Amino acid sequence: MKTASHNTILTGSIVSDDRVASEELDRLQDRRGWLEVRADLLSDDHRAISQRRSFSGKAIYALRSNKLFGAYEGGQEERIARLRQASQHFDLIELDSSVDLVEELTEHIPCDKRIIVHKLDQPVDQALQSLQQFRNIGARYYKFIAKPTDDLSVLLPLQLLQKSKSTDVIVCTQGALGLWTDILAPYFGSPMIYGRLGDHSPDAFTIDQLIRDYGFPEMVPFQEIYGITGRPVLGSLSPRLHNAAYRALDMPALFLPFHMDNFNTFGSELIDQGALKALGLTIKGMTVVSPFKEQSCQFADKIVHPVTAAARSCNLMVEENGHWLAGTTDAFGVKETIRQMGISVKGYQAAVIGAGGAGRAITVALQELGAEVLMVNRSPESGMRAAWKLGIRFCPLNRFKIKGFDLLVNATPIGKYGDTMPFDLYRTSGRQLIIDMAYASQMTPLVKKALLSGIPVIDGRSMLITQVREQFRKMTGRIMPVELARDLASLPNTQNSPQQINVSCQLT
Repeated sequence: MKTASHNTILTGSIVSDDRVASEELDRLQDRRGWLEVRADLLSDDHRAISQRRSFSGKAIYALRSNKLFGAYEGGQEERIARLRQASQHFDLIELDSSVDLVEELTEHIPCDKRIIVHKLDQPVDQALQSLQQFRNIGARYYKFIAKPTDDLSVLLPLQLLQKSKSTDVIVCTQGALGLWTDILAPYFGSPMIYGRLGDHSPDAFTIDQLIRDYGFPEMVPFQEIYGITGRPVLGSLSPRLHNAAYRALDMPALFLPFHMDNFNTFGSELIDQGALKALGLTIKGMTVVSPFKEQSCQFADKIVHPVTAAARSCNLMVEENGHWLAGTTDAFGVKETIRQMGISVKGYQAAVIGAGGAGRAITVALQELGAEVLMVNRSPESGMRAAWKLGIRFCPLNRFKIKGFDLLVNATPIGKYGDTMPFDLYRTSGRQLIIDMAYASQMTPLVKKALLSGIPVIDGRSMLITQVREQFRKMTGRIMPVELARDLASLPNTQNSPQQINVSCQLT
């Protein structure tokens, strides 16, 4: 059981000149959080001091150079002047171990106002030696920033914390790869965890995510770890849904976003060979999204679902008695949602756009329901290969027309991030149905067009709920409360009409 004797300090980072909403700052202040101002990313120190004055709590000044993955490019004389000036306005000042441990700064900035910052790119034993050297100089905190280059190096921050056995050592990760270790670091003694304020990035947590998805600054004990694996996964709603359900059901578990480069490397090196176990960490289940739905099948000890075998696509891995079992909820999600609508698609002419893992699994599910399926894909080569394996027809996306099709399924991310639609949409028959697998905080262009055209449509979020609840059941043996799930996904707790039902096969 991983426990913590204290809550961590939630630290919100300002990374631009833009004014942060007062609501965000109040939320941070209410949780006794701290503010970090990244002066190297702001236009000047007038902006940095202005940002600091907007927050009544404690604040940190950071002027990171490219050696610490920052943007400061000025000279040493200017740097010393800015750090000394900042010490009059900020509670803590970051000092770069490679350039700032000079008398002009150490004599001016008191020990209890310093955070000595070091790049973590060396073996743990060497990092511990560096830590001892920094302790001889003195600081309130000692911060190590890692930027993993592969799935093998992501554990270095946790290994450092485990060996240092200190509560004045902060670790954090730069970039999406290995960022999940930031969530675990406070359980190993790191006194702070960082999230961005007023800025959303695909490779950094926000303060809102840390609070809503993981419950910080409170640290709930956990015994088992579950997660979502893929690239990218930091925008997934799955951690919010699973972790809220664990808390509601009083389960000692934690759900993490495993952004990774290679599923087999992660599985063999971190799981099979015991790197995680050496840290006292046990992964019991993983949901799988693009691009690892095929690779995860290769890692599994056993495929337990016929659709998984037929489509060679897995979106769920569950550990059972030391063996990894591969299955899928893609087919279940489509079948269950169509069943809830009270319709039959037997005899429907269906087109599935997307030949990836989700598209193949959905094709098999629709075939089992009696639909005749055409596979459509942007890449003719991969599309023809998938269609041949499934024994169905194929059409390139640039030649596809929707006329004659009753059921249209978008199994691609097209529309999730912009105004693009996967195909031109217009009414073709009285029993026409659209399923858009992409989901976002707002309706996708395809869903909007379908609703305006009066065409029944299933969009991403309700299917997300259907799949997440089934994945939760298969991984834990418990039932995720449906009202909780729908509330977190911003869905009404009422019976849906076809136009209001939302579906997703990819939990990213």
